Amino acid sequence: MKTLSPLPLSVLFLLLLSSLQAQPASSPLTSPQVVECLAQLKDPTLGNAVAVVGKLNALAASNAGEGGVALQKLATVIKDLFTAANAVRMADQGVKTAEAEAKAKEIQAQHAAKVNVFGKRNLVLAGNLRKQAADGVALADKRHKAAKMGLGQQIGVTNKALAEYS
Repeated sequence: MKTLSPLPLSVLFLLLLSSLQAQPASSPLTSPQVVECLAQLKDPTLGNAVAVVGKLNALAASNAGEGGVALQKLATVIKDLFTAANAVRMADQGVKTAEAEAKAKEIQAQHAAKVNVFGKRNLVLAGNLRKQAADGVALADKRHKAAKMGLGQQIGVTNKALAEYS
């Protein structure tokens, strides 16, 4: 199953950085610590995201009022976005696994449909194996579509959060 991928995370975080740098200088989101922290996301790996969210939560705890709330919201948006992107990645792996299992079941089904040494074919087993293969691929595709929809919704939430602070 070939689909177009959503906007790459590196592009999203470059947009995030540029929108935060356009903030008024008094905003806690433009502090050098936050900008430096977010710069780690130019390489959007899960490890970098975990580190950034941890640093943002620590900065949010040290800031009071609206600044702390804004930093906490930013940390939540980043965490949710990476969670959604990871769900898509895992769903991609699930589709590949389901397709590999379907190929193996098709080979088993072909073997079951051949005439055995007793002169009989097991067409019921062959049909069941093909049905299991089709059901597995369909379920994996459904999960993949749901994960992509979740990522799309999370990108929308991220855009709203960026618009709120820009």
